[in-house]
Amino acid sequence: MIRHVVVAAVAAALVLSGCGGNTPAAAPASVGGKASTGPSLLELRTAAGIGACPASDLTATATGNGLPATVFDCLGGDSKVNLAGLPKGKPIVLNFWAQWCGPCRQEGPILGQVYAKAKGRVRMLGVMEVDPEPGSAIALAKQDGMLYPMMVDPDGKARTALRITALPQTIFIDAHGVVVKRVVAAFDSPQQLEATIQQAFGVTLG
Repeated sequence: MIRHVVVAAVAAALVLSGCGGNTPAAAPASVGGKASTGPSLLELRTAAGIGACPASDLTATATGNGLPATVFDCLGGDSKVNLAGLPKGKPIVLNFWAQWCGPCRQEGPILGQVYAKAKGRVRMLGVMEVDPEPGSAIALAKQDGMLYPMMVDPDGKARTALRITALPQTIFIDAHGVVVKRVVAAFDSPQQLEATIQQAFGVTLG
C-alpha cells in the first residue's frame, strides 16, 4: 500500500516538469522475468502483444559515436540485449520511460501511433526504467500501442553510461549505429515525433 502511495506521489509531482532525480524505489530483482504473483512477465508480455527483443552481439564494445556496451534483460527475462551490439542497417528510436512518470504516460499513445506507421522502416525499442510495477507498465504499453520490444533497467544502473538524467528520453541511432540525436522531453504529437525522425534519419513516415 505504501509503495502505491509513493509511486502516485512521484508521478503527480513530476507530471509537468519531466521525471528526473527522484524515482520510486528500485523494482524487485525478479522484474526481468517474473511478477511477484500471478502470471510471469513473459506471459503478460506475450499476451499484450509486445514483441520479443532483437538478437544482439553480446560481446560488442562501444564505438566513439554509438551506444555504450550496456546489457539489459529483455522484459520477461527470455533474452539479453547489448545496445552496442544491436544490428545495423535500420535506424533505431530508443525510448526510456516508466509508467509512474506523468510525461511518459502522456507520450505513450504518440509512440504507439508512430510505431504503427514506422514498421519496416524504423526500429523502435523501449527501456523501462526503475519500475516497481512492471505488470502495470505492460498493461499501459498495450493500451497505448507501444508494442515494440521492451528492455528493463530495474535498478537504474544503466543511467550513468547512457546519460539518462530525466524521463522520458529518446535517443535516435542511424542505420550505421551512430547516435545522431537525443531528446530529453516528451513528444507533444505524432507529427512532432515523425518530423524528428525525418530530421534525424531522412525517413518520411507519412
